[in-house]
Amino acid sequence: MGFEINNGILIKYSMVFNSSSGTYESEVIIPDGVTTIGDSAFEDCERLTSITMPDSVTSIGNFAFYTCRSLKNIKIPAGVTAIGDSAFEFCKSLKSITIPDNVSTIGISAFAWCERLTGITIPDSITTIGDYAFIGCRGLADRDGFVIVKDILFDYYGPGGDVTIPGTVTNIGNSAFSWCKSLTGITIPDCVTAIGRSAFEGCERLTGISIPDNVTTIGMDAFSDCPLRYVVCYTPYVVSYFGEHRSRTLVYLGGPVSDLDERYWRNAAKGFMYAMEQGMTQISQWRDGYLEYIKDHVSEFMEDAQSERSVLLFLIKEELLNHEDVRRLLDHFDKKIDTEAKAALLQYIHDTFGTDDVSDLDF
Repeated sequence: MGFEINNGILIKYSMVFNSSSGTYESEVIIPDGVTTIGDSAFEDCERLTSITMPDSVTSIGNFAFYTCRSLKNIKIPAGVTAIGDSAFEFCKSLKSITIPDNVSTIGISAFAWCERLTGITIPDSITTIGDYAFIGCRGLADRDGFVIVKDILFDYYGPGGDVTIPGTVTNIGNSAFSWCKSLTGITIPDCVTAIGRSAFEGCERLTGISIPDNVTTIGMDAFSDCPLRYVVCYTPYVVSYFGEHRSRTLVYLGGPVSDLDERYWRNAAKGFMYAMEQGMTQISQWRDGYLEYIKDHVSEFMEDAQSERSVLLFLIKEELLNHEDVRRLLDHFDKKIDTEAKAALLQYIHDTFGTDDVSDLDF
């Protein structure tokens, strides 16, 4: 009958050719007494449409039904306690499935890319759902495009733009928004504690983000290939995650700059100047510490002042530029034909040095 079984483990099933019909069998009934569907037991059985498992089955192995693309009907027995990695991955015809109450673990990519899956019942007994378990399950998306299972956001099929993640989500899964090129903004609820690997990778229009203070884990490459200019963060952990990226302005709203490793003070100071320009008044309570640091390191911010308007305007407002600084910046803005920045500098010269003629200054 095509089954290779050893000590209750279904090791391999080979498609059976029906000579009378001239086709391979599409429906399979697994014999009683089988307790485990072994790893890759039905892998690549692409013609199977229905599989019946006996009540004796307690475990479904890794890749057990991998790429059974025609599989439409399968009932998981009540005694099953674990569903292995990629067990039903690429079962593209599967429309609904009920997870029994005894199951505690759903493996990595267990139902990934089951595109027609529109209904799934998840019991309270589930304690672990593996990464990517429901990625690619477009049919499970709600009306806003979110694929959410047990408070984990696995995928997104919405129109993009400025997106607000539902307040029930606690975990943004691996690659949940990866290469969502229409995403321009994201609001993450306070209940989120983890952002998965490559979660926002390739979101090429995402220029800013705020990370809630409950987030304690951010995966590798979570924001790779994102043109983030600023990141609002509330914990030293998040600052340290983004801190090595000098091109990103870190707005730290969790306390004074002294909370942070000194390696990140410059980025945090840029974030302070950005926040002041944007009217984020919460950060003003730590103004003295930031201002002291900026005053002691004005020369280090000159390069930033050439490209970041918030830095330039802050240095002007606090009258931290000397004659040499002004000349360097004027030369730069002349070359870049940046008339707005040059006008701000000329106004600074008028207000600070009492002249409208740069040649009057003693450089």
